[in-house]
Amino acid sequence: MSDGVARDHVLVVCTANRCRSRMGEVLLAHHAAEAGWPAAISSGGTRADGAPLMDEVARVLRRRGLVAEWEAPSRPLTAELLDDVDLVLVMERAHLLAVADLSMHAAQRAFLWTDVASTDPELARRPDQPLREWVAERNAARPAASVLTLDTAGDVPDPTGRGGRAHRRTLRRLDDDAARLVELLAGLRTAPRPRA
Repeated sequence: MSDGVARDHVLVVCTANRCRSRMGEVLLAHHAAEAGWPAAISSGGTRADGAPLMDEVARVLRRRGLVAEWEAPSRPLTAELLDDVDLVLVMERAHLLAVADLSMHAAQRAFLWTDVASTDPELARRPDQPLREWVAERNAARPAASVLTLDTAGDVPDPTGRGGRAHRRTLRRLDDDAARLVELLAGLRTAPRPRA
């Protein structure tokens, strides 16, 4: 059902869509709601098989006071899903290649989660700027080699099978990043103050 409001759509991607991308989706949606950014946030996995959210992920999200639709099946990444979004945030550089395999157009809108989270705040989206335009500017400014490399620097490590502590550490990292991402992406900032 449409309420007539044009919404930005952000897709968060990992491998199985049972851990990192689901945490990222929930955290990004939480921070977006707190900031008043009416974005549609969803997630998918490069190798998703319909399995539900991992129990440990549901536990750490509950401890943070957030709820995920833990029974919802993991969602496979498809070209149709990718073509419908303004920005794709991936957890590993290898996921950038998976996006490109499905849709070269979407690959131009796909970025490593941590690369976007570490963007200079001076380059934040302007209040009147469409998200796709901001994404196109960021794409034009990045070196092509940054997309084609399998360098794992900046990847968000997969905590699967590494216990509760690894999941909590991943949640904290993604939570901090999600807050920064909303500040950059929402287009809600006021004009910068003049320097004295």
